[in-house]
Amino acid sequence: MSAPILRELAHHEFFRQQLAERFPDADEEILADTLEGLTDLNEMIVQVTRSYLDDKSMVQALRARIDDM
Repeated sequence: MSAPILRELAHHEFFRQQLAERFPDADEEILADTLEGLTDLNEMIVQVTRSYLDDKSMVQALRARIDDM
């Protein structure tokens, strides 16, 4: 994993722990919504996933192109 994602994951976990300690009655949905607003982890995961899918498509296209040669 890249350093920015690891750093954002550390922030996410830190905030999650702090929120859980300060608001013990908060349910998982509330914690998830709050964390989504505090960190960019979800967006980073979406970007990495899209990049992976784009790369996978490119590999398939290149393989087809090579097979045609």
